[in-house]
Amino acid sequence: MAEQDSIVTAELPAVPADIKILSLEDRDSYDLFKDPGISAIVSKISPSQRKIGQKKGEYLYSSDYDKITGESKKYIDTLTFIHEGMKSGLRPSQLDSEEVELMQKNYGETWYETYGYATEQD
Repeated sequence: MAEQDSIVTAELPAVPADIKILSLEDRDSYDLFKDPGISAIVSKISPSQRKIGQKKGEYLYSSDYDKITGESKKYIDTLTFIHEGMKSGLRPSQLDSEEVELMQKNYGETWYETYGYATEQD
């Protein structure tokens, strides 16, 4: 019990002097892109690495998934729901024929192998 008490009452390490803890008022006006620490890191990125990062950023922000509506939204939602279910223990044999067809179209004929199953009947 004494060991447990010492863990509860242990002091947190001191914050290094070069790290500034922002007050609640300062947080409202804080700008990540003007942070000197971030600027120092960004200045060390090579032009080729910066170009790769820009391309990745353009790709990530090229679609606004919140604005997808109608059948496309239902399609994406259904596929995501099945995928998450499979990761959480749903078995291929528990899917209906339309769900199996959807998985085949998106992941190939042996889609079930992605989740560690040998056949669709597992």
